[in-house]
Amino acid sequence: MGNQSRTGAARYPCWEERTVIQLAERLLDRHYCNADTNTAFSIHLLFYVQLSLIGFAVAVLAVVALFTLPSAKAVYFLICGSSLAVLCGAMALNLSGYHRVSLWTTVTLMFIGPWASILYEYLLRSGDYMPMMYVIIPIQITAMFIKVKPMYWLAVLQTGALAALMLTDPGRSAYNWLSALCFIFVTSMLGTITSYVLRKQYERLIHSRNALSHSEQRLRDIAIRDPLTGLYNRRFMDETFAVHFESLAPMFSLLMVDVDHFKTVNDTYGHSCGDEIIQRVAGILTSAIRKYDVACRYGGDEFLLILNGCGPDDAMAKANKIKQDIENIIVDPQDDTQRPLTASIGVAQCPLNGTSRDAILKAVDAALYQAKENGRNRVVAAEGVFTASAQTPHTR
Repeated sequence: MGNQSRTGAARYPCWEERTVIQLAERLLDRHYCNADTNTAFSIHLLFYVQLSLIGFAVAVLAVVALFTLPSAKAVYFLICGSSLAVLCGAMALNLSGYHRVSLWTTVTLMFIGPWASILYEYLLRSGDYMPMMYVIIPIQITAMFIKVKPMYWLAVLQTGALAALMLTDPGRSAYNWLSALCFIFVTSMLGTITSYVLRKQYERLIHSRNALSHSEQRLRDIAIRDPLTGLYNRRFMDETFAVHFESLAPMFSLLMVDVDHFKTVNDTYGHSCGDEIIQRVAGILTSAIRKYDVACRYGGDEFLLILNGCGPDDAMAKANKIKQDIENIIVDPQDDTQRPLTASIGVAQCPLNGTSRDAILKAVDAALYQAKENGRNRVVAAEGVFTASAQTPHTR
């Protein structure tokens, strides 16, 4: 039995998902993908309200066809059929990304539809007050989606119009209009209060969830960012490497940047000045990369750039531009004897110089080591293909 179920699932993947409602949900998600959580909930809720009202209109049409007197059947078919068509149009607007228009179309229809039936019965003097019960629908829809003040005005308008209708009906003495009016008022009030309270509770829940999400993001940033520079740390660097090497054909370049003689800067000008220099170098690196590149603080005065989809020539050009920008940093404006700040940069490219995390790091480390050995303040590209077992040029 279990094997048959698995076979059926394999033959018909996602069969259960191919329903009209789920297709509509996908349309809503596509059109409102940038909406905040509260708005998205309101949009999806409106869809289900409209779906319920469409089902209700279809049921009323069936009742009219079966039980309504022939003299009134045409009018009720017109009222219910028009309402059904407008509801379908409002749902289509919602699915097409016009939420506000769809909402107000639904509210307006649920205001006009019941009143068309009420006024028709009033003109016939039939005394049928059952259509009056449906005037609570737009009030409750307003309570679910719209602010409090419009909801109050709509409730006052509906109640006042019903009271005026009752007072002007010559046959009101034959029917208990007052009880009907009180029933409608109490039902509207209770339904409105319930809808309003539920909406407010949901808004508070969403606010709490957003606050929790924000806190989680802050904790995530603390875990993956260097506190001094705001650049990513080695933990995030390893995560980025993992993502790259999970792909079938990783292609990226590494730039390892080392500030020359940084210990001398600290010893001469103090650690606070050294921290400022590190921050300024980090700013240069941040402005030099694209939004999908990654800048990490690799060590005290060492930085690593992961340039996604960048070839060797472009990486070398980028490295030379960074070296020139670092040379423009003035360590101490009051010191006329200071030497310019310089940096040595190693460049490696995956897959040209290695196809694993350790191999590509050894390649860029070897290039940086060669830049320092050649006199510093220069850019050197890695030569050869490195492997994970290759010996690191120097230990950090």
